Amino acid sequence: MQFKVPRPATKHVYVIATREQVQALADAMPPNLALGVLLAGTLGVRQGEVLGLQRRDIELDASPALLHVRRSAKEVSEDGHKVSILGETKTPSSKRDIEVPAPLAGKIPEHLATYVDKKPTALLFTGVRTRGTIGDYD
Repeated sequence: MQFKVPRPATKHVYVIATREQVQALADAMPPNLALGVLLAGTLGVRQGEVLGLQRRDIELDASPALLHVRRSAKEVSEDGHKVSILGETKTPSSKRDIEVPAPLAGKIPEHLATYVDKKPTALLFTGVRTRGTIGDYD
């Protein structure tokens, strides 16, 4: 005799944003963060992974362009204050290379030229005044 064990109801209902919704959200963001919304919404990159991206993580000359996810920004408590640091990704398998569609890859050079220092380790998304990790934003 076999018993069928009932499965508990799903706790989360995932809603997938449309391209138009992702673009509308990016358009509503400050210009220095809009690309981050597009990367997350189009490629499925987590927030901390987006905030951990450095200039060296983008290969625009590859065909197709590639985004290398190697680290994640995290908030930690230090002397009673929250500070942002770069650390490991959520899981080891989160380290990955993602193909960037041509329309999205076409938006990256302007972001790099406008908002990102020339150093290979420069963060793609930083605070406006501090140029530190996004946790230091204003």
